[in-house]
Amino acid sequence: FQQAELKGVEYLGQVLAGLTLVGVAAAFPVLIPRTSYAVTVTDVFTFLLLAIAGPAAAVLAAAVDGAVSASRASRRLAPRLSTPAVGAIAMFVSGHMQVELAAALATAGLSPMAATFTSLSAVAPVFFVFSALPPNWLVSYKQRRRLDLLQWWVANSWVLALYLLSAAIAAVLYVNSLQVGV
Repeated sequence: FQQAELKGVEYLGQVLAGLTLVGVAAAFPVLIPRTSYAVTVTDVFTFLLLAIAGPAAAVLAAAVDGAVSASRASRRLAPRLSTPAVGAIAMFVSGHMQVELAAALATAGLSPMAATFTSLSAVAPVFFVFSALPPNWLVSYKQRRRLDLLQWWVANSWVLALYLLSAAIAAVLYVNSLQVGV
């Protein structure tokens, strides 16, 4: 419902601008000491693209983020292939959930801005699970051990905090752009 206002060239321009921002931001990952993780500010742009242009644009953004970040952070082929794929799948699932949830919230009486803000924040944990759990499961599988979900949560819950913050910032930017008319 929020994407209905965008048409043709305006839509394409916003998607290309968002993908460019994601690509540039992803080129500068910050490696987290004593882990195999790298973080970027791209999640804000990805969630913002989800709000502005919908799940398809956000899936592209997640794939671009993963491809650029992995190519900068790792020399191994497996992360260079799996990172964009996992990110795209995670955003596909959470992006479509966000659209449905925003529509349901709007039907329930929330304003479109409140529905978008709430739904973006609500799907951040979904994005977290779908993007962080599969790579950790794969590492456990390759090491022939069971994935300890409690240990996984303790080691990775800070990533959820980053996703929640990114989604909230993106929602504020989106709502602000609607109010200002940008």
